Parts: sequence; C-alpha cells; structure tokens
Amino acid sequence: MIVYLSSLEQTITVKGMAPSSQMCFGRVDHLSLIVENSQFISNEGAEVSVITIKEVTGEWKAIVLRLNHGVREALLSSDPSESIQKAIESLHLKTAEAAAIYVKNNGFSLLPDPNKDEDDFSDDETVSVVSEQNGSSSDDGLSVSDSSDDELVTPASSSFKGKRSDSKASKKRSKRSKARRPRSYEESEVSDEDVVRAPPARSVGPRCAPPPAPPVYNSSLRPMHPGLAAMQPPQLPRSPVLPPGGMHGVPPHPGMLPHGMRHPGVVRPARVYEPAKPVHDVRITINWLQHGEQRIFESTNASIRALQDAAVLHVRNHMSNFDNVTPMDHSPNRAWNLRAAVKQAFFGAEAYDMSNYRGDDLTKLFSVLGKTDIPSFEIEVDYAVPPHPPVPAGHVIGGPMHNHPATA
Repeated sequence: MIVYLSSLEQTITVKGMAPSSQMCFGRVDHLSLIVENSQFISNEGAEVSVITIKEVTGEWKAIVLRLNHGVREALLSSDPSESIQKAIESLHLKTAEAAAIYVKNNGFSLLPDPNKDEDDFSDDETVSVVSEQNGSSSDDGLSVSDSSDDELVTPASSSFKGKRSDSKASKKRSKRSKARRPRSYEESEVSDEDVVRAPPARSVGPRCAPPPAPPVYNSSLRPMHPGLAAMQPPQLPRSPVLPPGGMHGVPPHPGMLPHGMRHPGVVRPARVYEPAKPVHDVRITINWLQHGEQRIFESTNASIRALQDAAVLHVRNHMSNFDNVTPMDHSPNRAWNLRAAVKQAFFGAEAYDMSNYRGDDLTKLFSVLGKTDIPSFEIEVDYAVPPHPPVPAGHVIGGPMHNHPATA
C-alpha cells in the first residue's frame, strides 16, 4: 500500500486502484497517525502496514499488519463499519488508546531487557498493550502479500525521525557488542538440562589416556507420546573414536568438527501431539440403584469409558435429583466409590444388551446411530463392593481351626 501525504488533504492510493477511486479523509491524516501509533508500540525494526477488508455483509474493516522477523501478524483491527472512512477512524481510535496505555506503562522510549539478547527481544510490552486494548484483534489477520519499506508511511514529524535514527544507531552498537561477546558467554546461555553431553576430547601427549565414558543421554530424548513406553537409550561402545556427527542424537565435539562448521547446538526431539477426539451428542438414562432414574443429554467421546465417566459425574454433582439420598451418600468416601456400567444401547425402539461388551471404542456405533438419530444408552450406577478381608492363617470361615495333637 502506498500513502501520499500533502499539506491540505491526505489521499490514499492503493495499488491497482484507478485515480477516480481515491478517497479523501479531510485535514486529519488518520492513516499516517495509525502507522505512527503502531510503530510507536512495536519493537524496533518492525514494519507496519494497513489494509482494508470488505466483508460479505458489506461492512468495512481496517487492520494493522506488522511484519517482524519474517512473521506477519494482525496487530489491531477496527470495528465493523458501514464505510471505509469510519473503519479508518475506528482503527485510529484503537491505536491511539493502545499508544496511551504504552506511554502509561513504559514512557516514550524503548525499554530493552538486559537479560535478553537483541535477537530474543520480543514485543512482550506491545502484546500486553494490544491485549489490554483489544484482545481479539489478532484473529482478524489475513494472509496477503508483504508490503515493502517504500510502501509504508514515513513519520509525520521530525521528532519521530530523530528517535527512530537514535534507536537504529543503538541497535548497531548492540550488534557490535554482541559480536565481541566471548564464546563462553554464548555457551552459558544454553541450559544444562537441554544439552546432550559429549565425551571429553582426549588430550594430545605421550601418555595414553583411558577411553572416554559413554555419553550421558538427557531425559528429554524419551518418547513424548503418552501411549508409548519409555525406551532405554542404546549404549555406545567404549571407544576413543567418536561416531559421525548426528549419530544417536549425540553431536560431535566442537574441536573435531571440520573447519568452518559451527556446533549443531541442542538436539531436541520432535513433539508428538495426539489429535483431539471428536465429541458427540448422546442421550443417557442413568439408573442409580435404589435411588431412581434420571435422563440427561451430554456431549462425550465415543467410548465406554467416556459414557461411564459422564454418568458417575452427573450422580456426584446432582445427587439431590435422585430419591432416597442420605447424608452418608454425600460423604466423599461414598461419592468417590461410585461405579458405572453400560447396560443397553438403543437403535430407534430396539434395545441391545451391552453388559458383556468387552471393547471401549464406540466410533463405528456412533457413526451408524448418528446418521439418523442421537445415540441413546442406559447406564447403571452403584457403589463398588469392597473386597472381603483376607482370612487369617489358621482360621476358616465360620470359626477357628482347632489343632489336634499328632498321634504316634
């Protein structure tokens, strides 16, 4: 987007728009102020652009996009408006409120965190300002083509230019200081818990050093999936020769890498995320033995365990809806001793016995029932029967065992 500024009026010209389609917003240059406010609450080096969107309903929206380290995101969004001018004015109001919050919390200058490197300096303060001013504006971002620096509005006043040039000079000085930083400082920033230790390099000399110990594997290399059992890492043979780089997830020693290659860094295993199971609507008839029935409507996963948990949870939280409930039933020991069993499944008017069903996955059953009707189940809830106490040695059920003297 290209924005041209003039002394009497401000005109917005969009790429591909005919000259007759130009829009004038009077003496107040809202677009320039939007860009300036957005740059003010963003970190140094971020690029800001403004786009307009026309919804299917005919309403207009104006959105501030920010490009930072190759990642573009929606920073602020206007309210749905009936015209593009009102959308721009609404967006200007939101950026002005965000700038006021930023000034209240941080003043008029960038506040770099000394505990972070320049590359790690993020927009934490900007995120807090934007979330406090408009928490849902980031959801309005769209994937469009990037805008270059030449297409952005330049600052409207010389004071902003001075501040921006000073911040760029400080950024260059911080880069030079970071280049002079010793290597030990960079290595100290890596946590000991994340580094996979490599065997120490053998010293060069006439005496032969003992072979190095096998590498210590970090616990983070274990499988992340909850259903997988933790596998014991393989033991490397005691040999003074290190395996090739990357073998078994152990990086080679920095001193043995070829010239010009950097240390591969921390080896992190890929996280395995289990996809979320779909949720289905279901009708449940709960039969709490000696306390009556209740019919409920729930949303659960397609499994026996999910149906049992839903029935037990309803009984615990709604005991007053059942009959013959005593204070003892409300006690925690009794409430947590409830158990459930799926007895029947209903296909229309027909009931099918499920008391001997040994599986747990009901995905196929739900897919068949869900095409024509909402699945319906009958679940029985009762207290778990405590096991009988063990019989002491030397006793039988009904009385003690009498020991008779042995006869010769």
